[in-house]
Amino acid sequence: MHFVCTPTKIVQGVNFHAACLLSQKEMLVLIKDAIKHGLWRRIKIIENEEVRRQAALIVIEILNFMSMQGDSVQAAQAQDDWLAIYEKHLCRLLNELWGYVQ
Repeated sequence: MHFVCTPTKIVQGVNFHAACLLSQKEMLVLIKDAIKHGLWRRIKIIENEEVRRQAALIVIEILNFMSMQGDSVQAAQAQDDWLAIYEKHLCRLLNELWGYVQ
């Protein structure tokens, strides 16, 4: 699957396994765009782990990874893998955006 990762546009419909081929820096750019253009409207401060997990699930919904859609075991596994890798980065990026706004 070929797709273009641009820092100013969220690429929707990307297969997570294809997204794994992205470098971590490129994935963080996608997450940052998702925070700016979607998550920021819903959550501004992450107070605890429950809110952090909710914010991560919102970002997954915004990025719309094809392999994470549905109720299959593979979709749940792909979602858990993504959360394990990027959930803490999401909190840091949201805090950076919050610091920039203030």
